[in-house]
Amino acid sequence: MTFGKKLRFLRKKNGLTQAQLANLLDISDTAIRLYETEKRFPKKIILLELAKLFKIPIDILYNDNMDICEQDESENQELLAIEKNVIDILSNSNISEFEKDRFIKKILDLYFGFKLKTNDHNID
Repeated sequence: MTFGKKLRFLRKKNGLTQAQLANLLDISDTAIRLYETEKRFPKKIILLELAKLFKIPIDILYNDNMDICEQDESENQELLAIEKNVIDILSNSNISEFEKDRFIKKILDLYFGFKLKTNDHNID
């Protein structure tokens, strides 16, 4: 499932309009429409905010090969705790948006790289 379809599903599941979701994220409702129609992909900080808002791990949003309910609950809770810490650190820091995006990209690259390596060794 693509990011746009996941976003629309989660928004509707939570009873939100595009304008309401945009307001919660402090972005325009046009941006939400562009995300849902896959004409634009959000910045990583918006992905983190969406994951926090919908209480799902960011990799579910980020990875088109992963559906919304594919991970077990313990892994979801662990990832949510990590994401909350990252959001808190970034929200309370004085670094630029560019540096925040760079930091988030590194974390995602490390996480996905680690997850891929770990999954390679779990072949039954």
